Amino acid sequence: MISFSSSSSSTTTDHDHDHDHDHDHDLFAGRLPGYGTITNIINGGLECGIGPDQRVKDRIGFYMTYCDLFGIEYGDNLDCSNQSPLAASWTASGHQVTK
Repeated sequence: MISFSSSSSSTTTDHDHDHDHDHDHDLFAGRLPGYGTITNIINGGLECGIGPDQRVKDRIGFYMTYCDLFGIEYGDNLDCSNQSPLAASWTASGHQVTK
């Protein structure tokens, strides 16, 4: 429970972006702190920026179920339907890197 709560909080909470040059680009692309951005990081090109999608609705439902079980707030920005997908590139070793 603690790991779910802390990982959820860490990845969905706005951090100090004074030195983060990508922050303005993320805001322009609609990527705000929240569960939707986590979905964008994992499946952005498949589920984000395409409007309403049943896969996203299902994923949010599962997320909310686990939050309820652990007594954790959902937070804001749960979907990525209006977010620009993150661009992905591949390293020479075959690992995917998101930008």
